[in-house]
Amino acid sequence: MTAFVVIMDFALTFVPAALAFTTKSVRRALRIGFSMIRQTWPRSALYVLCPVLALNMNRLASPVHLPMLRLMVDGALTVVGLLAKGATVAFYLRERPVHSDDGAAYVGVMDGPAVG
Repeated sequence: MTAFVVIMDFALTFVPAALAFTTKSVRRALRIGFSMIRQTWPRSALYVLCPVLALNMNRLASPVHLPMLRLMVDGALTVVGLLAKGATVAFYLRERPVHSDDGAAYVGVMDGPAVG
């Protein structure tokens, strides 16, 4: 089960960004995310192979039992995880730019209603 979750975490790297910036449809976001990995490989390797789940699994593999040290490790991993998520979104937006008049992300009229 753990292997399946890790593989899915790798495979779904760009799906949240697709949902946030490109489409309301989960099915379309899945297609965009998978195709983005295929089209941008090996440039996207770092974003796919070093997700936040892998960072958190690192903490579980070497647990820290001292409360203050654990707090520092958890804080550092949280910051690194947020940086990794931000880098993934920045890569997504470089590859699939989203433009609007006010600079905000939007779902275009051509996307239609969400199905799925």
